[in-house]
Amino acid sequence: MSAGEEEEDVYPFQGFDGSNEPIGPCDKFWERVLTKRLEDKKLWYHQGVEYWNTVDATIDGVLGGFGSVSRADAKENEGILRTLVFPEFDFGEMDGGGGGCANKIEKRALDVGAGVGRVSVRDFILFAIHFLLFLFFFFFLCVCMSSRLTFSFSRERVFTQSTFLTKFFGSVDLVEPVHHFVEKAKATLKDKVQNYFEESLEEFSFENTGKDGNELVYDVIWVQWCIGQLADADFVAFLQRAKVRADGFIVVKENNCSKGFHWDDQDSSITRSDNYFRWIFEQAEMEVVNTKVSDVFPKELFPVRTYILKRRKSQ
Repeated sequence: MSAGEEEEDVYPFQGFDGSNEPIGPCDKFWERVLTKRLEDKKLWYHQGVEYWNTVDATIDGVLGGFGSVSRADAKENEGILRTLVFPEFDFGEMDGGGGGCANKIEKRALDVGAGVGRVSVRDFILFAIHFLLFLFFFFFLCVCMSSRLTFSFSRERVFTQSTFLTKFFGSVDLVEPVHHFVEKAKATLKDKVQNYFEESLEEFSFENTGKDGNELVYDVIWVQWCIGQLADADFVAFLQRAKVRADGFIVVKENNCSKGFHWDDQDSSITRSDNYFRWIFEQAEMEVVNTKVSDVFPKELFPVRTYILKRRKSQ
């Protein structure tokens, strides 16, 4: 390779740590981190869950302090659903009262790595209570440091989260490995979600049955800001066993780094490049039918890309 020529972003993808120091190719990285075990669980996954066990069950918590982006994210997701996933279906306008769009599609969706159900629903009652409290303490907040005011306001936005999956789909299920996130989702969403699965993504079998005893097969599986926890082999296996209908979609919305992958040793996760994601999809025999790069997030964050996937048809 000539001087100044950049290394091509191909498998095995090269990794970097939090200080942007090289940590070697992805195949060797996964060999190192997955050999360590704690009792009957791989240490990589145990540490990831343990980290999230210490995080507040709020939107600000699950978004790493960036709860303020949640409203814009939900609005963008609505647009993706309307224009890229089901462009032929007329959902109609939102009713304005929290009940959803005028015409829900009678299909089933799965919210993967759902956290507190941020992608699934909005709670208007909590919003009203906290908005009144916000007004009551407004004078006090105005005399606080500007940074503290900004932080407080971002926390309030937890309760203005736009609805998404439950507003558009007749049936929604949720899978999340962190216990107190699941409990918060149950308390907030109640029967707006049909089935709550407290299971890790690498072990989620898609063999569950619904409350009616029937096999659960999905029209849309929505995966957002969680799949970086999965090692390559487990990511591929997850996509391969996902029970999505022949005409259904898997939506993956995740951060992208510019090349290779970046390792976050705090929560046991990696951020993959666009080429890395596409290599994963190829291994899982998934076809990328559409993509969208988000334009609603702060510039200091990683770029966010949405992939619309369908299972590749057998030749």
